[in-house]
Amino acid sequence: LTRRMRVNTRPFTAQDTVMWFRAIVTDLSGNADTALLRTIVVSGPKVIMSADSVAWPNKEVTVIQTVIDSTPAIDRYGYRATLTGGTVVKDTTILAGGAQNVTTPTTFVVPATATVGSTITIVPRATDAGGNIGSGNTVVVRIIAEPADATPPTVYQGVPTRFEQGETLRVDAHDPSQIRAIGFEMRTLPDSVLIASATLNRASGTRRTNDTAYFAVNYDRAHRGKSAFVVSWAEDSLGNRGYSIMNTQTTPLADAALAKRDTAVLVYGITYRLPAGSLGADIAVDTNASRKRVFVSDVRQGGLFVWEDSSATRTAAGFRPTKISVGAFPWGMALDTSGNRLFVANSGGTNIDVVDLNTLTDIRGARVQTPSTAVYDVAWFYNAATGVYKLSNVAVIQYSDRPQYVAQSQNGNLFFSTRPTAAAPAGTIRRIDDPLGPGPRPRQVWQYGSARAQNYSFFNADSVHVVHNPPTVNDRLRICDTDIFTKVAYCSGWWVFASDATADLYSMGTFDEETVYDLEVASLALPDTNFVAAGSDGRRIVFGEGATSGAPGRVFSVLDTLGMTYSQARYSRPIQIRDLVNNASDQIFGVAVNQKSNYFAIHGSETFFADTGLRLQGKYGTAARGAGIAFNPGNDDKYAPDSVSQ
Repeated sequence: LTRRMRVNTRPFTAQDTVMWFRAIVTDLSGNADTALLRTIVVSGPKVIMSADSVAWPNKEVTVIQTVIDSTPAIDRYGYRATLTGGTVVKDTTILAGGAQNVTTPTTFVVPATATVGSTITIVPRATDAGGNIGSGNTVVVRIIAEPADATPPTVYQGVPTRFEQGETLRVDAHDPSQIRAIGFEMRTLPDSVLIASATLNRASGTRRTNDTAYFAVNYDRAHRGKSAFVVSWAEDSLGNRGYSIMNTQTTPLADAALAKRDTAVLVYGITYRLPAGSLGADIAVDTNASRKRVFVSDVRQGGLFVWEDSSATRTAAGFRPTKISVGAFPWGMALDTSGNRLFVANSGGTNIDVVDLNTLTDIRGARVQTPSTAVYDVAWFYNAATGVYKLSNVAVIQYSDRPQYVAQSQNGNLFFSTRPTAAAPAGTIRRIDDPLGPGPRPRQVWQYGSARAQNYSFFNADSVHVVHNPPTVNDRLRICDTDIFTKVAYCSGWWVFASDATADLYSMGTFDEETVYDLEVASLALPDTNFVAAGSDGRRIVFGEGATSGAPGRVFSVLDTLGMTYSQARYSRPIQIRDLVNNASDQIFGVAVNQKSNYFAIHGSETFFADTGLRLQGKYGTAARGAGIAFNPGNDDKYAPDSVSQ
């Protein structure tokens, strides 16, 4: 029989009031019995509790408490679990911090001394912020004999597809009889050589029905570059062993031969993650034995991260706590020829910073400016009927001067790509002679451009002017530029042919102006992004045209060895560039040059290789589209002496 009772007392006066209930039962013969129940009227939080209905010695019991209150919210809650005879198995209190609805799972282990037939009584408690106590249902767990179990645990594993030294492997195991051991094996493919294994044992009293183990896996460095497979297992408290199964399966597996095998590539190197919100744009390596550092430019939040192999302040390899401050949106980086300075292209400005590698500070006053350049383009044509030369209007083409990727040649000259903008959407390749000297000389690289007949292109001039005469009179042009030593401006006379105007100008002093014949200036335009890399010896710089929207990109190079003048530097010819584009037919996400500058690697949808004449040497299927590429430092030829360098 169930009855409801209404208490005619306000809650605040009824709080903590003791109430007695008397129940009387009488049979048809008039015999009666009486029972008394003592209870306390409460107004605090309500507790709903559940737990395993049965358990046995050393079994883990899970208790779930849901606590609900409105005003003034929950202050603390918990429970006491007591074994028959009065032994307290667990007494816990959890602070709620003002929550109004919480659900918490906790566990305790049945004592090994618990006897079959005894019980564990779990009594909840809760108090609100006003000190009012709450109430909830009591749970009783019966102690039974441990059941016979021949079923193995269900086992699941999480294995990265690319496995580094020290990478973490996860194994999850589940069994009602509790897990006493978890382990794994890693073997090479296809020869199944054991290269790593581990076992985690759980002591009696610490075992759980649901267990997870994490293993940091290390293997001999000789296995890097190989493929391997992983099989995991777990044993329950009765010795039943189960093996890894698919995540979609629920039936345990006792046959090791049928275990799920996850394969992984044992990769070279170790990953160090950048802080959240950062975006690495380029990497530069300082191989000085006393420094041993790697620099990563943070194009999103600014500054340079410094990773150290070891130092007086570090016990293990990792990033320094502070970054090096440089200009806006640092992108490309390159060590200078001395090995003691680092060039940093500030793509958010028109300058390149110089960092001292010994002090790890930006060298004040050494910043290299990337001044504005313009190309003056003039078409000409000859009227055979009149015998007169005519000139077009001067087209003035300007570009963004914001540097992106950068490299320094053995000759000390700085080469960099420029980052396009919305107003100037074409990228370019630039060169600065003697960047840290008294008079840096910026130039635009044009040698990779296509041909266009009957055209003059003037680079590095201050201005170019054309005078249009009547149809029967030749048009004339004039070139103006500033002497690089005296800083005095000069202009040539008015001439019909560009060659005469150039010779006239150069008769007056020393100039940077360069007249180029039959060039299609529009072919110089590069998209965003364009890669620049140097060989370890600095003899060659290679450039890669990226962001081509799926179309093949151009690759070209320059040979600029020690002592070469500007006119002696040797650039890839347009026909060589087109030859590699036609044969490789691939996008470009990164370029690399080997130790002796005699072999190029380019990463696109695949990886392809070229010699210094841009002849395709081969392609290799690789993953990670969008990633960069680098040679092993020991590679000095496509037939390197050892397989690792090769």
